[in-house]
Amino acid sequence: VVTSDDVRQRLALGPSDIRDSQNWMGSIFRVPQFVWTGDRVKSKIPRNHAAEIKVWALKNSNWEALLR
Repeated sequence: VVTSDDVRQRLALGPSDIRDSQNWMGSIFRVPQFVWTGDRVKSKIPRNHAAEIKVWALKNSNWEALLR
């Protein structure tokens, strides 16, 4: 499972004080290979003020078995 916070960390993008749009990170999950798990978590990025973000999984990755 993965979130946009994970994308930021993986790309080594540190928190920024610049008011630029980071929406492109969430758009990564618009491809058909990802499926929303139905879960949301609070962002750990301070600038996001604990906004809820979706948790995604790769299709056919058997993530449901890991939750049991």
